[in-house]
Amino acid sequence: MLNLARNYTYTMRLAILFAFLFFYTGCVPKQVPINYDEIKVDEILQLVKTNQESLRSLRGVARVKAKSRYDDLVVNQVTLLQLPLKFRLEALAAFGQSIAVLTSDGEKVIFRTSNDQVVFPDVRNFNLSNFYPGIPSELKTEQLIDLLIGKIPFGLWLENYNIGFDKEAQKLAVEYKNSNNLNTVLIIDPLSGYIEHAEINLDESNILKIDYTNFTKLDNLVFPKSIDLKYLSYELSIKYGEINLNDYIDYSLFFQ
Repeated sequence: MLNLARNYTYTMRLAILFAFLFFYTGCVPKQVPINYDEIKVDEILQLVKTNQESLRSLRGVARVKAKSRYDDLVVNQVTLLQLPLKFRLEALAAFGQSIAVLTSDGEKVIFRTSNDQVVFPDVRNFNLSNFYPGIPSELKTEQLIDLLIGKIPFGLWLENYNIGFDKEAQKLAVEYKNSNNLNTVLIIDPLSGYIEHAEINLDESNILKIDYTNFTKLDNLVFPKSIDLKYLSYELSIKYGEINLNDYIDYSLFFQ
């Protein structure tokens, strides 16, 4: 029924998933038990996949906090995104003064401050630390944009995946290899179908952890207005206020 463990030893992988869920949920309050016989996993996964694939553009303002061993950053960020790689990010100081503007027309990047403007010819290999000081080099432009628009960096499952349930925590776990052949675990609320947590192995020992909370529904799309990322000593918190999803964005804004 669930198409389990196509390429892995089911018992071992499921044990790992349960162990992960135990440590992830910790002291979760007791809830009304879910009847797992009624959970339609295939429908939940299709709902998740459809929502992720449907997120195409975003307009909004976010409170962004970044912490690294090099620097701390707290700004309001005016955010315009059009997948795959068109964006305009403007960092504002406390009184609305523009600190820096990062724009991309999908090919090149323009980085502007009050004192300078620099053009970078390759958006995919742009050094994001110019805008987010201390951000790990493993996070490229594509992964940041996916993160900002509420998607899972490095993509969803292709075909092979494992499913695990933690009946005490009442969560669904999906483990798979993403498009970059990286191991990923998603924690999903089986009632809402919302992705609440992601863990992505970026190498043999380092894991990118992302929490998604404060969900809102707009035009049949689900969006997490609070996104928190941790990787090694780096932390990034994105808290959106009002947002618009999948509406028209004047392309000229990405060329300014």
